[in-house]
Amino acid sequence: MVTRAARIVWMLTRFDTCALVFLSVFLPTFYQTHDLHFSLAHSTPVLTICMCGFVLNDLSDIEKDRENHPARPLPSNAIGEVTASVLYFSLLGISLIAIKLYVSGSDVYLYVLLLIALVNYNYVVFYLPLAKNIYVAVVGLIPIFILGSLLDNNQGVGLVAPSLFLFLLGREVLLDVQDAGGDKGTLAKAIGLRSAENIAFALKLIGSLWLFAVTRGKLDFAVASSFVLLDVIFVVMWKMHRFRRPIIHLMKLQLLVGIYYLVR
Repeated sequence: MVTRAARIVWMLTRFDTCALVFLSVFLPTFYQTHDLHFSLAHSTPVLTICMCGFVLNDLSDIEKDRENHPARPLPSNAIGEVTASVLYFSLLGISLIAIKLYVSGSDVYLYVLLLIALVNYNYVVFYLPLAKNIYVAVVGLIPIFILGSLLDNNQGVGLVAPSLFLFLLGREVLLDVQDAGGDKGTLAKAIGLRSAENIAFALKLIGSLWLFAVTRGKLDFAVASSFVLLDVIFVVMWKMHRFRRPIIHLMKLQLLVGIYYLVR
């Protein structure tokens, strides 16, 4: 029973994705400050805010997910809407309390901005679907700016931000290509799925190439080169169709390796 409940919460909150966002703030902060309490206190609200946003998104997308993601907890009836709503408000409360207790006044607006952006995501999907991909990519930069506010030397964060933006934008377009059957009005459907795929991989490749502009030595060059090589491999695998879902998940690992550029 406990295992089943944990699995449902994991899926409903997209805990793997949220943990990645958490690590992108926690690891660089701990690496520089060596202060575990400070690092956890300022990273945990990012985790709970992210989880909160995904639960709300699933509540809003129940009907659409019946076609695109029928195995998810809500469309599969593994959990009820009332229970999911309780989880959402619990995470919302935890996030606000954590921000109040641990975040300094000068940085609060970034955390609140992230919370507002995630809570209002569904309005963008409903009323401005063509802008959804750009919106997600911009919101994805907020944790990086939170990180920049925590580090003494945040110049590297600003240099990596364009690469992250292009990476997130390209990945979001690919996600819309995958979910085209149940989506309406998305950019991918407006320009055609084949064109959307080409644009998405071009954006990711440009984002990877951008990292060469901030390399500082042979190791940096090797990491940036591996990103470009992975992008080429992803293109080949994507064209084989059956590997598309694993590719989306592998891109998360690629992003995790990208944290290297924030901690070096």
